[in-house]
Amino acid sequence: MCERKYTEKRYYSWNEFKANIAKDICSQDYLPYGEYIFRGQASEDWGLTSGFDRQFGNLDHSTRSKLQRNMIDNFKSNCIRWMGMTELDNYEETSVEALGQHYGLPTRLLDWSYGLYTAAFFAYAETYIDELEIPPQNVAIWILWKNHEIWQGDMGVKIRTDYIPENQRQRNQFGLFTVNNSPETSIEEYVNTCAKRTNVDGALYKVCLPRNERKNVIFDLKMMGINYNEIDRVVTVEEDSTIS
Repeated sequence: MCERKYTEKRYYSWNEFKANIAKDICSQDYLPYGEYIFRGQASEDWGLTSGFDRQFGNLDHSTRSKLQRNMIDNFKSNCIRWMGMTELDNYEETSVEALGQHYGLPTRLLDWSYGLYTAAFFAYAETYIDELEIPPQNVAIWILWKNHEIWQGDMGVKIRTDYIPENQRQRNQFGLFTVNNSPETSIEEYVNTCAKRTNVDGALYKVCLPRNERKNVIFDLKMMGINYNEIDRVVTVEEDSTIS
């Protein structure tokens, strides 16, 4: 197994995380809003692999690319034919892809948020995890520094917002996506490949937190107004611009 090129950080309590995350990531008292994006996952063992790549990662890159294009084109055609969404002809492929993902289409997109605490909510909110035979001990919050050169699209992965009226939930969450057009099937593998060509320090962080802090975390986030009802309606993210 090749050496990972992203940075991993571990905290042993929710309070330790809140007190130190900004200084550990950017040596400041707060995380500058808009420079970093976040993704919460219920297990530290889960990688940054899209639904499409989980299903079809065994295929070669050329075959996967053709399959992906066919699936997007079929989804778009069906939306226009059966739902009358003729306006999709005016949208870029990534916008159609983002809408398709909302309806269950396997894509190479991964959802991210501008809100650190919104990502923490998604990491801790999945209660079904506790019912697994061997529940994970830690959740993970992934942090991506948007300004790094490897996320600008030239090397295979780019960041997009692509808000369209038909995708209200994404707009409510101030959500955005990584679009993986590289041959690699995960973002971590992509970072490892990029490390052979450029310095990837600071591009991606994996933050691990104990799952047994769930009760404290959910209560704290509820006090911040972060819960499923608010996320489905409108997520307030200003708190992340003043994390201290």
